[in-house]
Amino acid sequence: MALVVLKAMVKEEWRVHSKMFGGINFALFPVMLAAFSFLGSLMLPALQAIYSLGRMISVFHLIYLLFGVSVGSFGLFGREIMNRRFGQASMITYSSRTLPLSEKEIFANFFVKDIIFYFFLWVLPPILGLAIASPLLGISSYHVGLLLLTATLSFLLGLSVVFFLSTVYVHSRKALLAVLAGILGLAALLIRYSTSPLELFTPLSIFYSPSPQKVLVTLAAIILLSAVSINFLKVDYPDKRRRFNNSLSPLTKIMPFGQYSHLIAKDFLDMRRSEGGIAKLVFSLLIPLGLVWAILQTLTGFMPGINFLYIFAVFFGAISSTIYNWLTEFDLFTSYGFFPLKQSDLIKSKVRGFMVLDLLCIIVLWLAGAILGYSSYLPLATLVFLATSFYSLSVTIRVAGLQPNILLYNAKVFLSYSLLTCPILVTLIFLPLFSQYLLLLSALLFPLGHSFLQKSYQKWDSAETMSY
Repeated sequence: MALVVLKAMVKEEWRVHSKMFGGINFALFPVMLAAFSFLGSLMLPALQAIYSLGRMISVFHLIYLLFGVSVGSFGLFGREIMNRRFGQASMITYSSRTLPLSEKEIFANFFVKDIIFYFFLWVLPPILGLAIASPLLGISSYHVGLLLLTATLSFLLGLSVVFFLSTVYVHSRKALLAVLAGILGLAALLIRYSTSPLELFTPLSIFYSPSPQKVLVTLAAIILLSAVSINFLKVDYPDKRRRFNNSLSPLTKIMPFGQYSHLIAKDFLDMRRSEGGIAKLVFSLLIPLGLVWAILQTLTGFMPGINFLYIFAVFFGAISSTIYNWLTEFDLFTSYGFFPLKQSDLIKSKVRGFMVLDLLCIIVLWLAGAILGYSSYLPLATLVFLATSFYSLSVTIRVAGLQPNILLYNAKVFLSYSLLTCPILVTLIFLPLFSQYLLLLSALLFPLGHSFLQKSYQKWDSAETMSY
């Protein structure tokens, strides 16, 4: 029965995405990633002039770990996944109420299905791109295969750890604090005895010194963390209806956004009342950001002349634009069909809500700069962050409108997004090599982003409303 359900879920996932933007566009998405990887692999000989091969391998594994961390917060979405995840569309995960299957069995199949899709959409394509380039680079097929194994283990390890942490959070915030305190204590011990955390990162250790024992230990840790998380999944239905006090009117009154205040207040209430609430931002933004911090600290140490805080501000700005994804998660424009609203009205409200939440990111940036002694660089870093964040947001809206979580799996849309953002980000990263004051040019991203937004409003008002 389990395999039947899993097979049905895989078919369902394919049909949902292929119906929304065409089977060819969806199928071309991993092909496009493989092509990007192939082109990037051809630059490895040039990069070795700056970084050692060992450091690039470490960063590669950390990126896969980061990806697993960024998508692993399943524990926060138990009730949402097991209900109607796409609003009015009933999915197989909802069948635990009608079929002789437990919620845990259904969710376990959902979990495996998501791993399969992430593997074929995100994990495998970059390795295939490297494999195609390997004859030109003199890389053996053995090392490519080994890299596929260790990269997959890195992804699964990051995913399972955050799945476990998010499940603990749902049951008890105090328990999560205790677990995090234990992790910080272990990190302190490692620092005290001059032990690198990478020495405990088993996928990387497997790449340098392969052994069946290390693979089995890593797989055991992944399976154990995932099994515990699934077994303690919190999917309770105490009432047919969830009741809340009327908070919309009081919240609207303190919003200084005029006609958009009601919509912004609704978005904030939807986020707070959804499963996981504001913790979603912590698990999907701040934890991955911490890993980005660690990766950049490793890289910038080998790039003299580049200020760490400026590079961090660029990456932070790009990542913070994903806040918009959360603001668009909870409803479709069709839900507003009874109101005298256009798609542009809804987008404008979410842009303003994004700007409010972006203030929290500025606080994080200033705290990080102050703690590390970069206070004198904070004004310029803040400008870079705001410009990058606003521009990335405008590009997201231009290519994906109100459905960024869905449309970015469209190869054409993702390619457009990459071509519009990556050259800008790379330019901002290397400008400080010549002069930090060249980063003042990042202010040009504000009028450029504003232009994108104005064109986006016209585009999405004339576009056909997506429904499913």
